[in-house]
Amino acid sequence: MVNNNQHANSIKPLNHKLLSALPIASLFCALGFNIGSWASRLVDLKIAMAITEAQLGFYLLATSLGAIVAFPITIWFLHNLGARKTSLILGVAATLLLPLLMLNQSYPIGLILMFFEGICCAGINASINTLGSDFEKKHHIKCMSRLHAVFSLGLAAAALLSMGVIHYISDELIYHSIFVSGVLITLIIYAYFGLDKNEAPTASERKKERKLININTLILGTIVFCATIIEGSMNDWSAVYLREVIGTTASIAPSGILVFSIAMFIGRLFADNLRQRFPDLVLITIAGFFVSTVLSIGLFISGLAATWVSFAIVGLTVSLISPAIYATAAAIGPGSLSLMATFGSTGGMVGPPLIGFIATHFGLTTGMYMVAASGLIITFAAIQLLQRQQTTQLRSV
Repeated sequence: MVNNNQHANSIKPLNHKLLSALPIASLFCALGFNIGSWASRLVDLKIAMAITEAQLGFYLLATSLGAIVAFPITIWFLHNLGARKTSLILGVAATLLLPLLMLNQSYPIGLILMFFEGICCAGINASINTLGSDFEKKHHIKCMSRLHAVFSLGLAAAALLSMGVIHYISDELIYHSIFVSGVLITLIIYAYFGLDKNEAPTASERKKERKLININTLILGTIVFCATIIEGSMNDWSAVYLREVIGTTASIAPSGILVFSIAMFIGRLFADNLRQRFPDLVLITIAGFFVSTVLSIGLFISGLAATWVSFAIVGLTVSLISPAIYATAAAIGPGSLSLMATFGSTGGMVGPPLIGFIATHFGLTTGMYMVAASGLIITFAAIQLLQRQQTTQLRSV
């Protein structure tokens, strides 16, 4: 009885700490919801602008360019405004951009809007991961994977909303944009009033960072780059793949994002527990191998059931990679985190247009095999880091 009481008493402070992270979690959810909202309607956006798959690839590439440009902008914002203000300002900007993206029918204007969407998403990504890392330090609790799980939940919620609006209301993008804007405004308002104004330390409170560019950070960046190629491609092309390759209806097509996002959410709920038991690089090596193998098998078998299963397993395994890398980078400082966020955002945005280019010439299935290849690259990169760690440890003996 005493042991049970002690266990219960230890759970209460933990739950209280996790509850205090809800304002940060709402921003993770908002980012996922924002991306998932336009990603789940890419087929309709393509039709509205009357563009080809290759042009859709350039459309998505515009966000990659925005993410690259965001690197110095994000560092400046974090150093001068802090993570809280940066996340809120860019969150509002992204919310205002979304209805414009949904209602736009001009391809050139769409490219400009997606460029600014890339800037906003990359900046939000860096700032909310900084908030999450600071929260871990302040409360002495690992929660980064859980926060990333909420991001995946936001993606899944966006896909569900998309399916519901199409099925029960209308497939017109204007109705979808109204509902999406309402959800995003609510999440940002909650974060505004709930975030601790002193949650993120100022630049003067942070220690001077080590050299940002070295072989280890480049390998880490490669892992994040490939992981977000997988995440971004699954988010942006899974609905198109189900619609155009598997042959599902318009209302079922967003289920690809839904299955993948729910699996990501579940995986990240338990990822922190796994990280306490096994080294991060070992988990990343295994995850990359599973992504490559399972997705390749699912694409080869084809069919709706096989596709759902492969998407789900990919979501479960890839879910632990980005939180582990971002937590490591955030501990170094805002510059390192911004560098990883740039790698990540670029990967997430470069992957989808590359698939578009490949799909135009070789078919969408071939493009999805490129996603599977990214898993192999992750495995090899993680093995390289493990070997470098072992070499360093031997030299220090």
